[in-house]
Amino acid sequence: MPVFTQVLLPSGAGSPAPGDVIYVAPSDITVTVSLVNDTATAATVRLAVTPNGAAPGSANLIWLTQIPPGNGVERTAIVLGPGHHLFGRSDVPGVALSIWGV
Repeated sequence: MPVFTQVLLPSGAGSPAPGDVIYVAPSDITVTVSLVNDTATAATVRLAVTPNGAAPGSANLIWLTQIPPGNGVERTAIVLGPGHHLFGRSDVPGVALSIWGV
């Protein structure tokens, strides 16, 4: 089943929190995540995956990157299993995330 979702990332310092869920996989799926920083400030973005929705910690971090102002980045081939939760957080408000896959 194809998926496509667009959201503004939750913002705040540190790792994603339990309320920062971006996507829950209904079945085995490989996704691509695109992030766009449409702000005037560099943004540090963190993505994490947990198998059951538990709060992510540093062991669950799959991507930590800095995005310059007005730029974007993409991460491909993120493999999720049934019930896996993808979490995201930016240290500045205004970073958009798109996720798609099959």
